[in-house]
Amino acid sequence: MEALLITLPVWGVGAVFIGLFIAGVGIIPIALLASLLKGMWGTFIELVFLIILTLGSRVGARLLAESLESEE
Repeated sequence: MEALLITLPVWGVGAVFIGLFIAGVGIIPIALLASLLKGMWGTFIELVFLIILTLGSRVGARLLAESLESEE
């Protein structure tokens, strides 16, 4: 949601449409690129941090589930 809220005022509806429907990669890479090219370093670092948190929690949950399955 935050990536959408960043991309919309920076690059407009066209970039949101491309990110969501045409490109197939999602709005997050578009928001990263928009914030990088506009020099919004704090926003860029925040998005990268949120990506790391998301992927880290997914990996942690998977490892926890696998360890619980192996005990049974």
